[in-house]
Amino acid sequence: MALLVLLALPVLVVLTHPWWLAPALSRYLTSTSGRPVHFESARFGLTPAPVLRLQGVRIANAPWAETSRPFAVFEEVEFEMTGQRHEGRWVVSRIGLKNGEAHLERRPDGLRNWRLRNPEERGPGRFWFLVLEAERTALTFTHHGIGLVLRASSSPNPASAGATGPAPEMPIRVDFEGSLRRVDFRGSASSGKAISLLQSRRWFPLRGHAEVEGARIELDGRAADLLREPRLEAKLLLDGKSLAAIGPWVADRYPKARAFRVAGELALGPGRISLAGATAKVGATDFAGEVAWSREERGHRLRADLRSELADVVDLAWLAGRAPAVAQAASAARRALAAARAIPSPASAPEGSTTKIAAWRADLSYVARRFRAAEVKAVQSLALKAKLLDGRLDVSELDVGVAGGHATGRLGIDLRQPVPAGDAQLAWRGVRVESLLPSLDAARRLSGAVQGRASVTAKGSGAEALLASAAGTATVRLSDGTIASMLDAKMGLQAGKVVRTLLSGNEPLPLPCAAAVLDIGAGKARIRSLVVDSANTRTTGSGTIDIGRRTLELVLTPDSKRPGLLDLGRSIRLHGRLDKPERALVDRVEQPARGPCAAGEAAR
Repeated sequence: MALLVLLALPVLVVLTHPWWLAPALSRYLTSTSGRPVHFESARFGLTPAPVLRLQGVRIANAPWAETSRPFAVFEEVEFEMTGQRHEGRWVVSRIGLKNGEAHLERRPDGLRNWRLRNPEERGPGRFWFLVLEAERTALTFTHHGIGLVLRASSSPNPASAGATGPAPEMPIRVDFEGSLRRVDFRGSASSGKAISLLQSRRWFPLRGHAEVEGARIELDGRAADLLREPRLEAKLLLDGKSLAAIGPWVADRYPKARAFRVAGELALGPGRISLAGATAKVGATDFAGEVAWSREERGHRLRADLRSELADVVDLAWLAGRAPAVAQAASAARRALAAARAIPSPASAPEGSTTKIAAWRADLSYVARRFRAAEVKAVQSLALKAKLLDGRLDVSELDVGVAGGHATGRLGIDLRQPVPAGDAQLAWRGVRVESLLPSLDAARRLSGAVQGRASVTAKGSGAEALLASAAGTATVRLSDGTIASMLDAKMGLQAGKVVRTLLSGNEPLPLPCAAAVLDIGAGKARIRSLVVDSANTRTTGSGTIDIGRRTLELVLTPDSKRPGLLDLGRSIRLHGRLDKPERALVDRVEQPARGPCAAGEAAR
C-alpha cells in the first residue's frame, strides 16, 4: 500500500500542479484572441468541487476597446466548476478575484472584450457565473448600448465598534460610481464575502446607499441573484429634494424641485415587488399603506391600499409627473376641461394598446382625511376604491368631502375599445352653497344645504367628444336656506323693494326651497324645470346650458307673494357666458304651473 501511495504522489502532483498548463493555455488564448494572454501558473484543486486556480494573470485589452489599459490584471483568479450545463452553458458555481482589476466593455452590436476563444462572437455566452468573490478588486464595465459606465472597487470593510458598525457577516466594502443615460450616480455598500449573481438563490447581507443629484436611496437587508431575476428583502429609505437629475430616464417629467421621502419594507423577487409598512411624504402630502405589483398568468396585477392625513393636489400632480394645465387665473371648470383635452386620444393610441390595458388588473384604495386644492377650496376630503379588470376601470365608494357635505357615487370607464365609454352615478348631500360661492357679495348672498343626484353616460375620444355624447339626468335641491333681500327683490323685479332695501339695509330672507331638474344630451343640459321659492317671491324658469361652449340661454319668471306698486311684471333673460351672463328684461313668459318646489322633490 505504501508503494502505491508513493507511486500515486507524482501523478497527483502532475495533475494538480501541471507546469505545462499555464504556458499552453496562455499560448492558446493568445492565438485565439489575437492579443497577449499570460498566466504565471495554473493549478487544479478539489474543495470538494473542481477548482481551477490561475495566478499572475495578465490579459491585454481588445484592439477596439476605448481604454488602452489591460483587460485584466490579477494576482489570482479561481473558477469553481460544477461539471453541469444549464441552458446550453457550463455552470461556474464561483469565480474568485484577488488583488487586481478588470475593464469590461460591450459594444452596441454585442461585441464583448472578455471573449477570448472567439472574440468576434456576439451571441449568448458559454458560461453561467453564479457567485462572485472579489477581494481588493477594481472593476469597470462600459455598456455602450444602454449608456452605462460603472466603476466599482472592493476592499476589506473597516472594523468598527458599536451598534452602527458593519456586521461581522459583511466583511466586504464596495464603492461605486458611474453614469446611466447621462445620469451620474455614486454610492457604497457593505456585503457578504460572496455575492450571488444569478440563479444561485444564495442570499447575502447587503447594506448601502446610492445617490444621484438631489436624491439618495438606502437599503439594509439581504439580496440574491443580482443579474437575473434578482431578489431583495430590505428596509428602504428614499429621500431628496429634486428628481430633475433623472430626467433622461423619465422624459424630464420632474423639472420642478420638490422634497420627498419614502420608507418601508421592500421585497423584490421574480415577477413581484412590494413595499409594506410604507410611509411617504411629497411636499405637504403624506402617505401610508401598502403597494404591490406582481406578474401573473393573465398579465400584471397592481394592489395599493393608501391613506393620507393631508393630500394636496399640487403634490399629486407632481407625483404623476404632470405640470399645471393652464394658468392660475383660469376658472376651475376651464382648467379641468383644458386638462382633459390635453390627454391623448385613445383612438390614436398604438395598435394593441387596448390589449395591453386588458392585461392589467388593479385593486386600489385611497383615503385622504384632508384634501387640499387651492383652485377648488371647497374640496375637503377624498376616499375611493378602484378596480381595473379586463380593460374596465370601476371607481366605487367614491366620497368627496365638499363644502361641509359629501358627494358620493361611482363611475366606470370601458377601455377595451379604441373609443372609451363611461358612466357615472353621483349624489351629493349637505353641501353648503355659501361655501361653494364664497366670493358673492352681501347683495347676492345665498345660504342653505344642497342635495341632488346625477346619472350620466358618455362615449368619445377626448373631452369634446365625451361632452357631445353625454346623456342623462340631474336634479338639484337647496333647502333651509336664506337669500339676500336685495337679490330676492331684483329677481322678483320688485322696484319698490329694491328701493326699500337700499334705505333700510340688506338682510337675509328665508329660502325654504330652490330646485332644478336637468336633462342632459348632445353636450347640452336642458333645464326642464327651475324653482326658487323664497319668503317673498316664487320664481320659475327654463332654458339650456351648452356645456362645451360654457354658455347658457335661460328665462326666469318671478311671481311676487306680496305684490307692490312698482312690480314690473316681466321676465328676465340670461344669456351668454356661463360665468358672466348678460341680463335683459323681456315680455313675461308664463312658465308651467307647479306646486311649491315640486320639481325638486325627486332630489330629496
